[in-house]
Amino acid sequence: MGLVNMVELKCIIKEGSKRNLRTLLEKWSHKLSFKRFISVYNKFGERPIDQMEIEINKFDIKLVQKIFSIEDDNPMYDVYKIEKEHASYFKDTYSLKFDFEKFDYFLECHEEN
Repeated sequence: MGLVNMVELKCIIKEGSKRNLRTLLEKWSHKLSFKRFISVYNKFGERPIDQMEIEINKFDIKLVQKIFSIEDDNPMYDVYKIEKEHASYFKDTYSLKFDFEKFDYFLECHEEN
């Protein structure tokens, strides 16, 4: 069944505790290899026009969780829209420039193959 065996999965479902789910996520995150990106979209487009890879060693997940008001046990594998109030971290850490009048920006996480 992949990274989690059936016994672990049944235990987690049966107990249904947040702690067990957090443990499962931690196991997965140590076995997964992933990259983080900022995808840039034209305000009126559906496809990204640019994608900038974020240096993972500079990515401070605890700080980014605070900036986006995300729980500290969330590994942030989802897509998050970067608003003006989030931009200063990315400007300071990665020297990125944002033009919120023309473009939408999203923080994304992709698993490496």
